[in-house]
Amino acid sequence: MSLEDEIKNLKCPYCGKAPLETTISVPIVEGKGLWHETHQRQLIGSVDCVKKMIAKEANNAKDKVNGSPSAYILSFFPPAKGMISKVKKDLDSVRKVLEEAGISELPENMKQTDIAYSLAIGMIKADGRVEQDEIDAAIEMGHKTFSDFDEQEFRKRLNSYKFLPTIQDLSLLLKILLKEEDKEALIKYLVAISASDGDIADEEVKLLKTVAACLDFTGDVSKMFPSVQ
Repeated sequence: MSLEDEIKNLKCPYCGKAPLETTISVPIVEGKGLWHETHQRQLIGSVDCVKKMIAKEANNAKDKVNGSPSAYILSFFPPAKGMISKVKKDLDSVRKVLEEAGISELPENMKQTDIAYSLAIGMIKADGRVEQDEIDAAIEMGHKTFSDFDEQEFRKRLNSYKFLPTIQDLSLLLKILLKEEDKEALIKYLVAISASDGDIADEEVKLLKTVAACLDFTGDVSKMFPSVQ
C-alpha cells in the first residue's frame, strides 16, 4: 500500500468520515495583558472540515480577547478568516505532517516511541508555551517508559515541530490505529509528565481526559491520576 493509499484511508479527525485531504497553519490571536500573542494551529482533515474549523476559530476570536485592547480590535478582523480561501487539496503537505508525527495506517510502519514524542510535544505546546520543566519531565519519563526513547531525537523533534497538529487532533487520527494497550501506555506516559512535579493542575486533568476521549480509550483515566479526584 502506498502512502497516498494510506492517506485515502485515514479519516478526517473532525468528521471521522471523509479522507484526509489537506493541512494548513492558521494564526490564532490571544490577548496577553494590554497586548496580544499570535500562535499557529495546524489543522489537518478534509477540505470542507478544515474550512469549517477555520471559520469556527474566527468566530471564537472574541473569546480569546482576555481584556487586551489589541486582541479586541483584531477579533473583528480575525487573521484566521482570511485563510479559508487558501484551503485546497494538498496530499503532499498531509504526507509531510503525518510522517513528522510518526503516523501511518500500516502498523509495521508505526513506532510507539515516535507517537510518544509527538503526543508529549503536543501536550507541552498545548498552552502556547514551552516550559523547560515539562521538557525535562518528558525526557525523564520517556526513558522510564520506553526502552528505545532517544533524548537527542526528542529534542530534535521538539525544535523542528513548528506546525504539529494539536494533541487532540493527533489523538483523533490515532484512535483507529492503536491497540488498547498502546493507548493506555501513551496516556500513562502523558500522566507521568503532568504529575512529575507531584501534582496535576486542573487544566492538565481536563486535557488528559480530552486526549483519552479522542483516543477512544475505554479505561478510566482518572484512576491514573495520583492524588487527583
